[in-house]
Amino acid sequence: MTGSLVGQAQEVTAPVSLPGVDLLPSLRDTLPPGQPVKDLVAARPLWWRQLVLPAGLVGAGALLRKDLYIEDIELLEIGELELEIEDLKLGPDKGIRTRARRHFAGLRTTLDDHLRYVPGFATLGLSVLGVEGRHKTIDQALLLGMIHVLNGESTHHLKRLTAVSRPHGRSFDSFPSAHASAAFARAHFMHKEYGHRSGWYTAAGYSMAVATGALRIAKDNHWFSDVLAGAGVGILSTELVYLAYPGIKRTTQRAWQRLRPGRPDLSSQALVLPFYAQGAAGATLIVHLPGR
Repeated sequence: MTGSLVGQAQEVTAPVSLPGVDLLPSLRDTLPPGQPVKDLVAARPLWWRQLVLPAGLVGAGALLRKDLYIEDIELLEIGELELEIEDLKLGPDKGIRTRARRHFAGLRTTLDDHLRYVPGFATLGLSVLGVEGRHKTIDQALLLGMIHVLNGESTHHLKRLTAVSRPHGRSFDSFPSAHASAAFARAHFMHKEYGHRSGWYTAAGYSMAVATGALRIAKDNHWFSDVLAGAGVGILSTELVYLAYPGIKRTTQRAWQRLRPGRPDLSSQALVLPFYAQGAAGATLIVHLPGR
């Protein structure tokens, strides 16, 4: 009898509630459709591992800041041989900037300003076209809005806190890169929604994010460490939103039911789109009024 019950329990798929087991909703959302709940229960103590990589990227970017306090060493030319002394004695920041200036001096493009948003819009577009992700379209829109706000606010405050000079020296808001942060946040959003369907979705999203970061360096707007830390902040923002969203959604729905008992679920009646721009945060509320 016990063996039969165990066999049946292994066939149950997420999402379900198991008596006596506190399943983290955020972890349930990370499982591909149809994956057994036993995998979720086994993964529960390891949720924090999702934050290790992005936190490591931010830390690595911060550690590379020491390179900026070493004076520039000019190239020594001996006949036709250039000894890149600064590449040997300086760290990645100075070395990568030197190479970028040598090969991409005078580069002017706005591609990076637009490319950072593409993975996010592409993810919503796939959902609208009927490609099933981990969440419905309205949930994806809310997740992206929350990611946008959290990512923008955290990057903005880190810039003010660190006050690092940009490579061109015209401002002190270099660390971390806001473009890279936004691009990697949206690339990770695409990965979370569609990475389980095909690795090509993940590859496409991250390719655009890497290209955005590379362009920021090539245009002499950022150091390599700025981009590295920006990638970490972006991924971390997305992970934190995915961890918090199930609880926020449940709390909002319970409040809606108390205010409007017997009415349809809030997610079918309203859409809230948070936004962040130029240091200002806000939200757009779209409400469907029956019979209108």
